[in-house]
Amino acid sequence: MTIPTIEELEFRPKVISDACIYFELRWRAKDRRIGVIKAAIFDDDTADLGDLIIDDLQAQHAEKLSLLKRAGLFRNWRKYLSLKLRGPAELRQQPAGTFLLNNTLADLRARGCRRAIGRVAAADVDEHPSLIGWYQKLGFTARERMGGYEISRQLD
Repeated sequence: MTIPTIEELEFRPKVISDACIYFELRWRAKDRRIGVIKAAIFDDDTADLGDLIIDDLQAQHAEKLSLLKRAGLFRNWRKYLSLKLRGPAELRQQPAGTFLLNNTLADLRARGCRRAIGRVAAADVDEHPSLIGWYQKLGFTARERMGGYEISRQLD
């Protein structure tokens, strides 16, 4: 599977309420969501960023395999094997996450937010050791907290 270029990606905010927005990154050519960030906006002009998920294709792939398995491997073995061997593209370490986060921060700034905060679990840092450095490259400060890190960045 190919990896989408930045030009093939579309940034889409989905406003749930005045205080909750899902920011999606979609691959136009495949009509697929490949990433998402949830943000909660507080009265003090602070946005609390939820999980940045950039591996949506991996999750969709696993879900399709599971559905085929439950429907019966005997009947669906060709589809299952084809899908299993043709795994989705690995989107981590690609510019998609940076594109999604930068567009999210710009959108939040336009909505009047002056600060963005978030948390990174220690397990995520263990699995992806360069994660904190990536956030710092994007202007975040990181403070170690119990169970992980708190990240924050001024938006004005």
